[in-house]
Amino acid sequence: MANAKTTHDAFVHAVGSGHAPTRKLSILALALGLVGCAAGPDFKTPPVPQAMSYNTGKPPARTASTPGELGGAQQFIAGQTVAAM
Repeated sequence: MANAKTTHDAFVHAVGSGHAPTRKLSILALALGLVGCAAGPDFKTPPVPQAMSYNTGKPPARTASTPGELGGAQQFIAGQTVAAM
């Protein structure tokens, strides 16, 4: 058991036993976070896309299928209601 204590003591001596490393890391994280907020003095918001819907093109007639019990293709029919599960 003396060997485990010696190893622990050597680790504490090498790393330190106080809260200084935690405090330094907290200050560093805060500083890096604040630096990330600086986008620059000439930042301009990009224009909003001019899409009238989620999909600008015509959707495919059916999806791809895969082998397996639930891998069948789905069909898209415009204007049809979707059944609730």
